[in-house]
Amino acid sequence: MKSEMKMAVAGFLVMAAMQSCQLVTGAIDIAREVKGFPVEVKLNDGTLLAGEAKMPNGRTKTVTVKEADGTKHKLDSEDIAYLTAWSEKAPDSRFTLVYKGKRWMVPKSVGRYLAVFAQSGDFYIGKDGTMHVTGTQIHYYGFRPGEEEGTLIAHTDYSKKQARKSVTAYLSDDPDLCRAIEAKEIDPFDFDTICAEYNPGQ
Repeated sequence: MKSEMKMAVAGFLVMAAMQSCQLVTGAIDIAREVKGFPVEVKLNDGTLLAGEAKMPNGRTKTVTVKEADGTKHKLDSEDIAYLTAWSEKAPDSRFTLVYKGKRWMVPKSVGRYLAVFAQSGDFYIGKDGTMHVTGTQIHYYGFRPGEEEGTLIAHTDYSKKQARKSVTAYLSDDPDLCRAIEAKEIDPFDFDTICAEYNPGQ
């Protein structure tokens, strides 16, 4: 049942028409305006909320959603199944965040058997409607169906050699894919290709 539930989450992310995120390393811009964004929130119990909320950051423990009538809901991050946010100026560009392993993350790449999420210190949506993930490091976590905590498989300070070693260790149950990564046919940071090609036990 647990595996089926996680598989359903991965399926949702595929169907959600995910927008690409701009991943930017560097110091967090603490001077930028901190404001609320339009959001839709689904709780683990199935409750749906819509309103405005400040974007959660890497380890934000609570999110407050303010509905149109002014009603406020202070939510524990652990009770949130997913949060979708967008800019009022670009309502067609919507971004989904999930809280996994006590960290807020955004889906980077999703395949049938593997999802890779990006996590860092700060998330925000620019005036052009682009989601930014920024921080001194961006961490990439791999999740297979049924995995709750995820596994750190790379971060932006890794060399290509370090990333190849880490990624292939995690994906060792797909030797063909590992050989392609080790032979430099697939870049270890090309998570779109890795998620699409990963097929354990074939």
